Amino acid sequence: RERERKSLRECRSRKKKLRLQLQGHEFQQFLQGQQQQQQQAQQQQQQQSHQQQQEQEQAVDVAVLEEAMLIHRQGEELEGEGRLEEALLCYRQATRLVPDVDQRYAQWTRHRHQQELQQLRQQAEQQQQQQQGQGQALEQQLSLLSNVHCQRVAGYKVK
Repeated sequence: RERERKSLRECRSRKKKLRLQLQGHEFQQFLQGQQQQQQQAQQQQQQQSHQQQQEQEQAVDVAVLEEAMLIHRQGEELEGEGRLEEALLCYRQATRLVPDVDQRYAQWTRHRHQQELQQLRQQAEQQQQQQQGQGQALEQQLSLLSNVHCQRVAGYKVK
């Protein structure tokens, strides 16, 4: 009996140790999960902070941007006339106002050209629709004239 009790105590002791180990392992996993969540939160905050910084850097006063774009356009006109030194001065002045004015000007130009192209397409579609409508009207008139002519010809033969 004494052996059974001793064996039972040892078994309970092992169970208790295993429970403690399991609880310790679960607790470690919990802590690791918490650390990962904190790291992810920090990374998100850093990304948001970085994005906000970029947006602030890109944000330029609209009036300053307009002025820089006008100066850049003057530079293009001067360059087209062959007045390269004056054009270079304009480009430099525009770049001092807005460092990426050339990229912004190119984006604006592409946007403007896309809008113009879209308007031209719409006008072409409208003209095509008008021409189709006129063609249908002409076909109807021709059909009416043909019917009238046939009726007249038929009327002459009967008499």
